[in-house]
Formats: sequence, structure tokens, C-alpha cells
Amino acid sequence: MFSPLAVSCAVVAVSRRMALSLAVLGFLVPTAFWSGILSAPVSPKWWALWIGAPALLLLKEVMQDSGSGQGYKTTPSHWFGLAFLTYCIASLGWAVSFDDGAAALLQLLPLALVFVIAAETEDLTPLRAALGGAAMVSAAVVAVQWWRGEELAGLFMNHTALAEFGMVALLGLLSGGVTGRDAGAWTSSRRLQVLLIPGAAVCAFAPMSRGAFLAFVVALPFLPGPRQRWLIWAGLLVALAALLSVDFAVNSDRAVSMAARMDIWSWTVANLSWFGWGVGNYITVFPIMEFAHNEPLHFAFELGLGSVFLWLVFAWALPGSRAPAERAMLVAVLAEGMVGFPLHHAATAFVAAACAGHLASLRRRASIVQSAGRSRRCTGAWYERLAARNIRPTAASR
Repeated sequence: MFSPLAVSCAVVAVSRRMALSLAVLGFLVPTAFWSGILSAPVSPKWWALWIGAPALLLLKEVMQDSGSGQGYKTTPSHWFGLAFLTYCIASLGWAVSFDDGAAALLQLLPLALVFVIAAETEDLTPLRAALGGAAMVSAAVVAVQWWRGEELAGLFMNHTALAEFGMVALLGLLSGGVTGRDAGAWTSSRRLQVLLIPGAAVCAFAPMSRGAFLAFVVALPFLPGPRQRWLIWAGLLVALAALLSVDFAVNSDRAVSMAARMDIWSWTVANLSWFGWGVGNYITVFPIMEFAHNEPLHFAFELGLGSVFLWLVFAWALPGSRAPAERAMLVAVLAEGMVGFPLHHAATAFVAAACAGHLASLRRRASIVQSAGRSRRCTGAWYERLAARNIRPTAASR
């Protein structure tokens, strides 16, 4: 039999250990790279997820059995996610290629575990620092690639994937180290996040990715901080707009790329169906392109109406002002998904799952606190009415 204080202390201890363990995985996934294999910057990242996510879940179960006594607390996002996974499994029954569908499902399962683990974690500050550390490693690789005249891809498959991850990591560091509530205090956490900002900025801006710039513009309003900082952000946005204009003027390939993307979207929309073609079967039906370069369109093509469950997971988690850093990071990933496929990259998909799980859990706790407050106010009003009538409440009425 455990006292409430002992249970609370055990819960806090478990949460801190899980936060650190999740941070370790958050560093390993973006930095996983196996030179010498065909998919050196891609497959190792998924391997890290396949091994790390179940290991974290097992670790939580072990720590939970050691005395915390706390089970998993579900939210509507959990149920929407379960419905999404169930539909994905069911879609294998009518998928054009069962093998492609099973491979896609194997990528979704560890992400679901990350969502569940992050929902049980009180603070993701260690994870944000770990992502910044991973970006710093890739920034060092980018410096070598720039010196050799190679594509600035860091430890990722191409420059776009690097920029998408770098932007997400940068927004998390900015929120925690520059604009967050602790920005006025020079804490060790803030010091570390500020030191990691240059590396994340290199990864975010050096590749000149339009998707990353879009994510920055969209996520900017979600960063916390005093209103006077908007002048700085506005100036930065103007500089970005000028930089993009010069880039489009100098590189004619940008316009060609946009035209090709519009053609892909048009073909995808023309071939949508009510129930989809099966999870992971976009490339099977359209062999020319592996992804639709638009996540809502891609999942709608593969899963039809069943893709709505995925967006409900994010829609329930996002509202509110809790954890602004995680909210800005999740918004950035979703914005990148309008012109790319970050939910199919291990690193950015991992961040999206972790942030969504954490935000969903915080929203649940906030709703519980609000309900308790309303209950106390109602009880207080009831006692006031009794007192006004000189009626003393009995033990039974209490």
C-alpha cells in the first residue's frame, strides 16, 4: 500500500527518467547513419525507432511495476490514433500490394509507441536539447559537404529532409532558449539551448528549402514571448522573402519543380477514392513518384476517409497555450507536410508523434483541472445558498 505522497514522488521520478530516455532516442534517430549501404541516411533512422520505441515502452513498464502504480491515461487523440491504425491494418485487405502496405505499417507502429510514451512524460525539454544536439552534428557534416561542393544534406537523405528537421529543432530551441518563459533567467537548460541554436540554424537555412521556410513563417506566431519581439520577427520574415526571391530568380529549377509538384497533386486528386488504395500503396499505383509531396493528399489517396483519423489526432492535441515549444514544433511539421512528406521521414515523424502525445496529455490534464474548478465553484455556491437560508448541511447531503 503506497501513500499518495510516495505515489506522486514515484510518478515524478518515472517521468524524469522517461524524459531523459526519450531524449536519448531523440538524438539517436536523427544521427543514425550507416555508411556503405544503399539507404545509409534513411534505413538506420527507422532501425533506431524500431528498436528504441519498444525498449522505451518496456522501460516504462519496468519502472511502473517498481512502485509508481500509475497506468496509462488515454485521451481522445489516443482513440483517434487507434482508429487510424485499425483502418490502416484493415486497408491491407484491399491494398494493391500487401508487401508495400505492411512496410508502411511497420513505420507507423513505432511512431504510435512514441506518441504513447510522450503522453506519459511531464517535460520534453531534454528532448528539445537532444534534437538540437543532433542538428549540431549534422551542421558539422554540412560544413564538410560545403567544402567539398556536395549537396548540403548532413546525415539525411537530401537537403530538404535536413532543412525540415533543422527548422523543427530550431523552433524548439528558440522557444525554450530565447522567447520562452525562462528566457529571462540564465539557467543551465536555457544556456544549453542557446548554444545549440547556431547548429540548428545552419541545418534549417543553409539548404534553402521552401518547405522549411514555410514552416518557419507558419510556426512563428506560436512562439511565446513579449509582443515587441514581433518587430525582430517581421524583419527576419522580410529578409527571408528577399532571400527566396533571389533564389527563385537565380535558380530556374525552382519553377520547374513547382510545376512538377502541381502535376503530381492534380494526378493524386483525380485518383482519390472513398476508401483509398491501401496504406503504403502510393508508389504502387503511381510508380513514377513515391510520395505526393503533400501529406493530406498522400494519406487521402492511400486511406480515403480513414485518413481523417490521423488529422483528428493532431487537431485535438493542438488547441490551447500549453507547451508552446512543442506546439510550434508540431505546427512546423504539419506546415512542411503541405509541400513535402515529413511524416514519412523518421526524424520529423518522431518529433510530430512526441509533440502530439505530449500536447494531448497536457490538454487532458487541463480539462481535469477546469472540471475540478467548476465543481468547487458549484459546491461553494451550494453552501452559500444553504447558509443564506440558515440551513446546515447534513452528513448525507455532503
